[in-house]
Amino acid sequence: MKALIPILFCMLPVAVRSDEPAVTAQELAHHLGIATWTSSFRLPGFDLGIQILHIKNGKVADAILGDGAFPTDREFTRVAIEASHTSGGTRFSLQTGGGPSLSVLCKASIPLDTIVPLPSNLAAGDYVLGGDIPDERLKQDLNQLPLTIKEIKEGVLLRVTTPKKN
Repeated sequence: MKALIPILFCMLPVAVRSDEPAVTAQELAHHLGIATWTSSFRLPGFDLGIQILHIKNGKVADAILGDGAFPTDREFTRVAIEASHTSGGTRFSLQTGGGPSLSVLCKASIPLDTIVPLPSNLAAGDYVLGGDIPDERLKQDLNQLPLTIKEIKEGVLLRVTTPKKN
């Protein structure tokens, strides 16, 4: 046993000096079958509307999560969305800094084969999160082209709205 301690002590610098990059949380989530998106908002007020919508054949089919104001106590906040397949369908979770967290199980198994990254700062609008994109050319340049729901066979859309002023 005493001979094993110097060997382990000598191996420690090799493990610490490894040039291999560490596995990121997003890479680990991908290997576990979890799709993740993160971004931030700079809010004109202190609440906004967030919806996650199911896309089918290029149209919004139904709402999966969120249906009204999503209050937050900060002018600048981060948002994280997670989606994973379960035996009962697709589970979606939404968390924001300073606001509530929501989770829902959608009975449909929504394809998440292609994940579209969110921009670092969100404004009011629609953002395709991912799904089944039949056009291979669009898959090659997901960071360059803004996708519309017309190009999605089945997938997920994030809709962000700000409260209407009276």
